[in-house]
Amino acid sequence: MSLSTAERESLQGILCKGKHVARKIKRARVLLLLSQGATAEQVADKSGAALSTVYKIWNKYLEEGRDAERAVTEKPRPGNRQSSLTR
Repeated sequence: MSLSTAERESLQGILCKGKHVARKIKRARVLLLLSQGATAEQVADKSGAALSTVYKIWNKYLEEGRDAERAVTEKPRPGNRQSSLTR
């Protein structure tokens, strides 16, 4: 798996800023480790993610047309409405 320089910098920015949802940070870490040539098992060990999670993130990356930003971004979940207090 290879990432463009821009994708790599974007994912590293997610890890460094720490102002993202934990799931997004974990996804970014998994993609970066995979791009460095680590096996799925090594990524699971280094990231603390389950092996099935590593494969799900990898598959989402492929499904999103090899777009790392879209692969780490979560789609809105049903029933998760914004209240007027959080807008």
